[in-house]
Amino acid sequence: MAFIKFVEQSLNEKQHLASDLRNTLNSSSNGIVVDIKKEDENTQDAGTILSLVLGSSLLTSIAKGLFNWLQRNKGIEMELTSGNEKLKIKCSSKNDLEEIEKILQKVLNN
Repeated sequence: MAFIKFVEQSLNEKQHLASDLRNTLNSSSNGIVVDIKKEDENTQDAGTILSLVLGSSLLTSIAKGLFNWLQRNKGIEMELTSGNEKLKIKCSSKNDLEEIEKILQKVLNN
């Protein structure tokens, strides 16, 4: 399991971004299931952290979904964590699709 977290936004912005990204990833391919979790279970917010199960067969679909979402939301940086691995993702060019796939593969192998 991996988690995606937004790092530089207000709580309200994080909730909106998490919801939008979840919808994008869930609709980008059959079989991708993304849930939103709370950073702190004691708060009343709707949640700001995305959790997803990474499987090698879905890796390309998830990477394309993340890439397309980041292209629409320029300047947004997210943090992808799994186990002890923590990597930042920010998209600024077409070449970043390949980089996003490499990051996901690294997290998958963790």
